[in-house]
Amino acid sequence: VNSTVCAACEAGTYKTKLGNFACEQCSSGKYSTTSAATSEATCKECDNNSYSIEGSSSLDDCKCAGGYYDSTDAERFFR
Repeated sequence: VNSTVCAACEAGTYKTKLGNFACEQCSSGKYSTTSAATSEATCKECDNNSYSIEGSSSLDDCKCAGGYYDSTDAERFFR
């Protein structure tokens, strides 16, 4: 018996087409927390002066660019 098991695209990816195609990654500088996403619009921009690698799935994946630091990281001031 042949059967198809369809799995959701993971967070950080999306798929717009019907059929057995691979999920596409959110581009660098963006992230998505949504699984089973059907549109690139689910990929959100990282905050200003931060970046992420392709396929990022969390805001935490966005890292500060050179010359910038995370001013919300209180631990940084107590190290």
